[in-house]
Amino acid sequence: LSPLEIEEKIKDPDKIILYQHRLQTQKEPTDILPFAKQPFNKWRTDANQYAFGSTTFMKGSVVDSPLTLYIGFMRCEEATGVMWFYYDGPQYLLNEDKDYYIGNADLPYDPNNQIGFGSTKTYHLHFNPVRKTLSVYTEKFNVE
Repeated sequence: LSPLEIEEKIKDPDKIILYQHRLQTQKEPTDILPFAKQPFNKWRTDANQYAFGSTTFMKGSVVDSPLTLYIGFMRCEEATGVMWFYYDGPQYLLNEDKDYYIGNADLPYDPNNQIGFGSTKTYHLHFNPVRKTLSVYTEKFNVE
């Protein structure tokens, strides 16, 4: 959404400032394949191949996330398009509308509109517990 679209949809000035700040600081990749802009359970390439392999994140493998201390086990399952984890931490972190960095993912990308096999790039995955979204960004943020 553009800043003008945000202002039209949201009348609360504090929320407008929040979303404008997010647009400036949370950059989405421009070279990522279109499937990654869909909900996580629809992440398939044009050839209907899963784009995100079954990946398990073990506790301690991501050291610069505020959730690291409280996540005991995390797993992404490509067949069902589900990400799940065990969380044993303070409720206030789950109540914040914030995209928390949870790890990296090597995803297919298309820098010149020439899809090739094996063309991957490392992006940064973020999880928002309020919106229940998994997002891909070019940079890490909310790491403290």
